[in-house]
Amino acid sequence: MLVKVLEMIKQIPAFSISRLAKNLNMDIDIVEQLINQLKTMGYIKEEIINECCSKNCNGCLNSCKCVQIKVLYITEKGNKCLKRKITAQ
Repeated sequence: MLVKVLEMIKQIPAFSISRLAKNLNMDIDIVEQLINQLKTMGYIKEEIINECCSKNCNGCLNSCKCVQIKVLYITEKGNKCLKRKITAQ
């Protein structure tokens, strides 16, 4: 199942955990656990990007709200795992 989640992350450039869970027909909590396991194993890496209306957001009068976006990247180790799976088929 871990490889299936890794494949889905590679195929879908932008997704939410709920969308990934729906595509895998799994509970969100289980998908989150699988993603955490993939991170622990070094197959994926998470980066948090702060998106704001300006680069110098110090609290503006327009009630600017910054949003944190979590981005998952497949590591070199993860790509090797996927390649091994493809050649084993």
